[in-house]
Amino acid sequence: MITNPTRDCLAEVKTALNQRGDAWRIASLATVDIQGIPQVRSVVVRDVNLTQDSIIIFTDRRSGKVADIRQQPQCSVLLWCPDRQQQWRMHCIGRVLEDNTPYWQAIANSRSIKDYATSVPPGTTLENGLTFDIVSAEQHFCVIELEVRSIDRLWLSKEGHRRQHISTDGVRDICP
Repeated sequence: MITNPTRDCLAEVKTALNQRGDAWRIASLATVDIQGIPQVRSVVVRDVNLTQDSIIIFTDRRSGKVADIRQQPQCSVLLWCPDRQQQWRMHCIGRVLEDNTPYWQAIANSRSIKDYATSVPPGTTLENGLTFDIVSAEQHFCVIELEVRSIDRLWLSKEGHRRQHISTDGVRDICP
């Protein structure tokens, strides 16, 4: 039986999405902005596509991460789980999905809709407070797919740390 070690790792994340409060649900996404400055922010992992070996996140189309990924699709995702004592650094290729319909239908009637209904783009200085336009939320909603190319997996342990480089080509133990 041929296995895909990257997919095996991502299957673990997909399972975690069903566990309320699991640390694999929150990731740090690192991109590079138009000025070449690294940008890191926390994102919520919304889904894992095991067919594409990818992580799905939602964002506002007007956010900086969308422009960053369109300009430079290479990015990194960092997962840290204190319970598992594991850190995963993932090299990814990001792309903005054009068809958001299946994902939009999942949130259109939830409280999350307000995340995409602000009258001004994320990061804008608020002069007169925050206002919402629920009607425009769908046009601001955006899905980013992060195709995982490789994973640097680190286990922390009092007995000695362990580290692996994981890709579709296989698994290599490396010096922690």
